[in-house]
Amino acid sequence: MQSSPAKSQLYPIRAISLFFVAGCSNSITAYDLDDSKQWKKYLFELGQHEFMWKPGKFSLILECCYCPLAVITFTNLCRIIACWMATFSDPSKIVADYMKDQADSREEAQGYDTVRMKGYRYLVRWYGHFVNIHGANAPKYRIKLEEEDIITIDMIWEKCNDEMFSNSNVCLSFALFQLLKCRYFGINCYEADLSETYEFVTNGLLLSENGNGYARAFRIIEVELGFLYDFFFTKYASIYESEIFFFVMFILKIILTVILAISVKSLSIKTVSLIIPGEAAKIDTIITLVILGALIIVEILQIMLYLASDWALVSLACYHVRDVRCSGFMYSLLWKPIYILKKLRLFKYWQNKIGQYSVIEGSRWYKASPEVNKPKVNAFFFFIMMKIQMLINEIAWKILTCQYCRSIVQFVRLPETVKREIASSLKFTTTNGYLTSGEVSLQRNGMLSQFRRTLNSEDILETILVWHIATSYCEIMEDQTTEADVNSGHGDDELRKQYSEVATRLSKYSAYLMAFVPELLPGNPADTSFIVEKVKQEATVELYPGEENDTRGRAIVGRDKLKIILESSRSSSSSDQENNGSGTIFFKGLDLGDKLMVGIQDVVIRWKVLAEFWAEQMLYIAPSDNARGHIEQLANGGEFITHIWALLSHAGILTRRSNQQ
Repeated sequence: MQSSPAKSQLYPIRAISLFFVAGCSNSITAYDLDDSKQWKKYLFELGQHEFMWKPGKFSLILECCYCPLAVITFTNLCRIIACWMATFSDPSKIVADYMKDQADSREEAQGYDTVRMKGYRYLVRWYGHFVNIHGANAPKYRIKLEEEDIITIDMIWEKCNDEMFSNSNVCLSFALFQLLKCRYFGINCYEADLSETYEFVTNGLLLSENGNGYARAFRIIEVELGFLYDFFFTKYASIYESEIFFFVMFILKIILTVILAISVKSLSIKTVSLIIPGEAAKIDTIITLVILGALIIVEILQIMLYLASDWALVSLACYHVRDVRCSGFMYSLLWKPIYILKKLRLFKYWQNKIGQYSVIEGSRWYKASPEVNKPKVNAFFFFIMMKIQMLINEIAWKILTCQYCRSIVQFVRLPETVKREIASSLKFTTTNGYLTSGEVSLQRNGMLSQFRRTLNSEDILETILVWHIATSYCEIMEDQTTEADVNSGHGDDELRKQYSEVATRLSKYSAYLMAFVPELLPGNPADTSFIVEKVKQEATVELYPGEENDTRGRAIVGRDKLKIILESSRSSSSSDQENNGSGTIFFKGLDLGDKLMVGIQDVVIRWKVLAEFWAEQMLYIAPSDNARGHIEQLANGGEFITHIWALLSHAGILTRRSNQQ
């Protein structure tokens, strides 16, 4: 544009269009949590763009563009404000202080209704935008909120009873999102120490007359994590806090864009040569009009997406609860469009799928890391060369291994039976927030004394791998066409399928987490990856001897092969105790699987034991202080363990050893 001898007056309009596109999208403001920390850089770039906008040869058209430029600049600020909000911890501090005050002032005789949310004063919204942070005085130094400025979940439950708000679960999700956000900023969750918090989940969220309370609970958690994703990665949080300004800017942008489109025909081209025509080419006018029309469509689409979001529903509920003049008008004006758009369910935050990985099945494609002979000469040059060679081989091996591993990773739809089993385990295998690593489920089934030695409380990762291999062993060894038909009827066969589905799905999901998302599990991620790597090597060496470096000729592992390997392992361990020691994790898993097959002849009971064990195990490994890791996974589609982590957080279970004991 600068070097062209023809200076079109359409250029400023196109420049404004580019500036418009840079900040119009409400869906994404950051791709990573660290991107939000760049808000000062974005603010500087915005100011730089404004400074560079100066009148030139066409000062008239430039002056006409000042008004739309100012409006677009303000809308671009929404992105910067959203990034700033993702790094600003004061609102979470306000929520934490309010919950602490509620905990201190609660009365034992106060009636708590976990179904109607009576007594649960979880903050949904407060209207003190300019809360005096410095007004927190001694001795407690807490920020105080005025009662007339707050809206709590029990108020919404009490007043929102019409068709639009008969299901107030979205507002409950928003209140829980406010509490979960405190964990990201490292602020204490004072409500976790209260017994009412645990009862809120077990006797409230998970309670239902028709027996599907688990579905409601996980739906509430899903919406809550959607709010968490929007807060850190989109502009919805900043729009929610300044909705009137947002709608005013929307109307102004539409009006000014239409005015610019009307004035396009009257614009011309100024040239330094008479050879070049002075009027704008028809194609230039058409392109400019198409761009402006597309901007209007995008802007309307963005406003529709916001109205269809859960943020708009929460805002409308707050307008309905708050006793102000405009609340009735806003409610009557917006509730039907929002209700219609909500029914469309245009987007989902989570695809309701979990990853599946098996150590035994994965060994078919696993290739061991190449070993490089280290030089025996103590020379600096050879040392450097060997290090470079080892690094190149290591990188190539990692790429190859990653491709092989991911080729057998499957993402399957999360069965409802898994959610139901985990909800049941949370209600019946925990006592006031005390989590166990399978002991309660085994004891309930009368199997604890038989399998107690397989529960390594000091190394939970070893326990997971051993039981994962054992579950895979049972799955491979079981002949579903004969054993199930002989030992059980049709009803029992349905139970067997349900329990088998729960056990195998959770077992393979645990292995998937260890192999690909170790940062969400207990312990050091580097140690977890190293242990999984060694177990895969053990499985490959035993299942495919002599084929460690060639994956093309490997066959699927069958029952007979596993039996032979297990018998060989037992005979070698009995003859050579010193070299074998206590056995590898792979052999421990095979041995446990065989004991499950032999010790529990009833196939339904066997899978019931495994299903309940894995549900309890998932609850045990879910608590974590790594809130950042869970939030980052939301940007990649989310993990089911994050839903369990959030559910346990709202039950007051923040660690494996709860504060409530």
